[in-house]
Amino acid sequence: MKKDPICNINFNMDELHDPGEKMIQVIGKFKKMHESALRQALVSGGSKAGKKEETALDILKKRYAKGEIGREEFEEKKKELL
Repeated sequence: MKKDPICNINFNMDELHDPGEKMIQVIGKFKKMHESALRQALVSGGSKAGKKEETALDILKKRYAKGEIGREEFEEKKKELL
């Protein structure tokens, strides 16, 4: 059995009778790999590369919006941050 070093797919060349058969297997394996990666990304909440890290100002705005702090405290802390 020959192992493809790039995509880690195993091929048994003796079992393939038609050159198109290999291509069908490759496409099938890539499809399974893609579906698995997509499923994992959806379960984990997607890629972190596209997510912005929450800043102190973002947290301050949320606390003000929830009513945890008043306007005066919000403005004071906002001036400190900026």
